[in-house]
Amino acid sequence: MTTFSSLSMEKGDKLSFTHVAHPARGDEEDIHCEIAGNMLRLSYGGKEYVYPVAHVGSMKKDKVQSQDKLLVGRIGIGKLFDLPYGIKNMTFIDERQFICGMTGGNIALVNDGKVVWKTALEEEIHATEYVAPEKLIAVGHGNNKLSVLDLKGNILWEVRIKRIPTLFHTWELAYPQIVKIKYLKSREGTFIVAGCGDNHIRIFDTKGDMINAFYLFATVPDTIEIVDIDGDGELEIVSTGKYDSCHGVFRVRDIKGNLKRDIWVSGWLCTIRTHRLTGGNGKFRLVTGNNYGANFKIFDIENGIQKTVCEKSLGGIVNSVLINDEQTFICAGTSKGSVLGFDIDGNHLWHVYVKDSVKELFSADNRIIAVCENGKVSVISSEGVVMTEGILPDKPACCIKTSDKVMVGCGNAVYIIE
Repeated sequence: MTTFSSLSMEKGDKLSFTHVAHPARGDEEDIHCEIAGNMLRLSYGGKEYVYPVAHVGSMKKDKVQSQDKLLVGRIGIGKLFDLPYGIKNMTFIDERQFICGMTGGNIALVNDGKVVWKTALEEEIHATEYVAPEKLIAVGHGNNKLSVLDLKGNILWEVRIKRIPTLFHTWELAYPQIVKIKYLKSREGTFIVAGCGDNHIRIFDTKGDMINAFYLFATVPDTIEIVDIDGDGELEIVSTGKYDSCHGVFRVRDIKGNLKRDIWVSGWLCTIRTHRLTGGNGKFRLVTGNNYGANFKIFDIENGIQKTVCEKSLGGIVNSVLINDEQTFICAGTSKGSVLGFDIDGNHLWHVYVKDSVKELFSADNRIIAVCENGKVSVISSEGVVMTEGILPDKPACCIKTSDKVMVGCGNAVYIIE
């Protein structure tokens, strides 16, 4: 078994790794090994043992850190409001209003921290989107439902999706449930773009009529961008799958489903877990994070043609990447608890170990905010120094950013990170 771990070290530190050796006879029980974050879990003989994959310790008994490496304060984490159910996702309407999808099929509109209305839909909510040109709220829920509401919480229409059989059903989800929703505004009108569990993207008009459906090879399209990627004046649907996909590739199609091009990032079973796309007028910078191999890549895309700028192999899974607003640096956050800083062309600048699997990275006021899987939050300077840190009361379910704030759905409450 090969493991990777990213740790922060200073002069005088020692690094130790956990290794397992088990010479066994054919009739002996095997040791079951599992990597959980930066820990190695071993099961043998009815007992379980947990060890760090790697550990950094000081060789100096009286070692004192320099002041610029110390935490300069505790992070400000404030509760904005409570909701009656667990929060699953949040979608912005504007700086003051956003939609909260909750457990049990419940959805609410929140304005300035107050619940304006709450509506119960059938079954669990998987995806939400605010269709701004028409002031509609689109919700994917249950095994096969798409519902559209107005801003007063009234259900305007609902459709049930019928599975379209594919040749490779093992790459599908159990149901054609909607996993991602975006909208597309064109000269012909406004359309709802829904990524579904049966490897299809479906296009609906704002009255609920399906106008098109097209297949994505062995991919559940839970990642969708609506952008004119090739500079031809028409918006394209750029899609891929974070988890259920046979390879890491963005499929670029027009609204009629015609394949215009593929943007290849990685090969077999190397899925695109996270990405950032910036630019316009046919020129884009694409940063991706994958689950293994060369899992951090930077591309330039001009008129739809991609060029690799940089690729690196980082320890663990790259769960989140960001490009700051000024487009002067790039960061990557990994499942091994590392946040790494690079210049805009991918040259390594610094590395911080936050000791928890990174869930999301945000840029705000020339700082990086790292929200981790188990609730830890770290604020890092653009020079790679941890400024403040704190802990959420529960594991974060979802995170969103306004122009200057980061909000986290955690349990039944929404918190703001300052």
